[in-house]
Amino acid sequence: MAEKVQQRIEKRLPELEDLLVKELFTQDELNHIIKKRKAFESAISRRVTQKADYLRYIEYEINLEQLRAKRKSRLSKKPKDSVSDFAGIKHIHNLFQKALFKFKGDVLLWLQYIDFSQTQGSNRRLAQIFADVLRLHPTKEVFWIQAATWEFSTNFNTEAARNLFQRGLRLNPKSQTLWLEYFRLELKFTEKIKLRRKLLLKRHVSDVDPENSQSDASASSHSDQEESNILSLGDKQVQELSESDPILSGALSQAVYRNAIEDIPYDVEFRVRFLEIYSLFSGNQEGIQLVYDSLLRDFPEDARAVDLTIRLPLEKYSAGSKDYISALEKCVAKYDDALASSFTSRLTLFYGEFLRNCLAENEDASLKTYLQLKLKSVLSSARKRAQDDADTVLSPELYEFYIVVLRDVFSKVTQARKVADEASRLHPGELGIWKLFLSLVPEQENDERLLILETALSHCCSSVELWNMYLESYIGSMNGQVEDSDRGKHEKLFLVSL
Repeated sequence: MAEKVQQRIEKRLPELEDLLVKELFTQDELNHIIKKRKAFESAISRRVTQKADYLRYIEYEINLEQLRAKRKSRLSKKPKDSVSDFAGIKHIHNLFQKALFKFKGDVLLWLQYIDFSQTQGSNRRLAQIFADVLRLHPTKEVFWIQAATWEFSTNFNTEAARNLFQRGLRLNPKSQTLWLEYFRLELKFTEKIKLRRKLLLKRHVSDVDPENSQSDASASSHSDQEESNILSLGDKQVQELSESDPILSGALSQAVYRNAIEDIPYDVEFRVRFLEIYSLFSGNQEGIQLVYDSLLRDFPEDARAVDLTIRLPLEKYSAGSKDYISALEKCVAKYDDALASSFTSRLTLFYGEFLRNCLAENEDASLKTYLQLKLKSVLSSARKRAQDDADTVLSPELYEFYIVVLRDVFSKVTQARKVADEASRLHPGELGIWKLFLSLVPEQENDERLLILETALSHCCSSVELWNMYLESYIGSMNGQVEDSDRGKHEKLFLVSL
């Protein structure tokens, strides 16, 4: 083993000599480097090696390479590139490859190697790295996404990126993340085509009318240089696309969405995430409508789907605009009809959140009054319905929202305490309700807080936060002295928690 270590050290002596010639390191520093490398090489040459041995060695070499580059940049006279300018990076690559040969299944190590290679711009190596890691870890979606992103953003190869996503989805058809990132890729591609077409048309106008060419010359040349590499379509193809062309209207992303919901048909939140991605791009109304239509068609009774489709008309208008109030009234009427036909706590919660958001974004006094009255009516009606119907129990989330609204919107702390007391009896295991309940009881009412905390701990005994609150309240009430009559009660609570 010692001979192999010595051979590796001697193999790198030309690099060290070059550093000395360039006066980037002193002889003492080089001796220290040799000593450290011997120790690292010995560690990774043992019969049983640890990943940490490789990582420490890699970290040392990366820091050393950064120091070399920094010292070179400070030289007044820049020397020509030589062996020491390339050997360090090459050695770090070799260390990563040795580590991965022993620890092929370590996902984090692969990610570190990919990150290092991208930082260094080692594109040739990255091509081989992605080929290897996708062969070894075909079910790890993160590698498919990184490989496709690299092809699209660095190599400007949209077709290769698209092929990678399609390969990944053939192996992982139920991966929501892969579908969403593939969808995002197609939206980016369409956006770049639109930008490229706009620049080409502007350049065409400039050629026809030279008087207007000077003002746009710098912007056109810069953008053209970037976009000509990014797009796989040629200049003539892009320029000849009509406004009604399916590519410009988002047909590619829409096709991805249709395929995605075929493979993952019963998940509403999955479809909502497509809407969230759409919101990051402009000019996709046809695709957005496609998502809403599919929600209404496939989930006509799902509260989330109903909520989204009801809100859609209002999103076209800003608060205070001419048609805002009439659109708001239509949304309110649809919510009321939906709740009348099929009452659920979840839809009531969405309705309440909708009204509160509208309340926050409007300044008109009369409209705010209307929204406050409507919000109060919706929540109180839901509570009364639950009180009158033994089969109806409001969800913990709706109770929490109701308490917060009473406290923050209407400043009715006493009524909020009554609702919190009711909620804690119906949902004694919900920590969030107990915390809200306690936030409504001032510290001056310490005895009341202690009673609530004792009840809460009997149901949520594993909550460290509740125990801390309980101890603070108890110590405050006893002034540091524990009564014998209370000792058994506290011991029982502690035993239950243990």
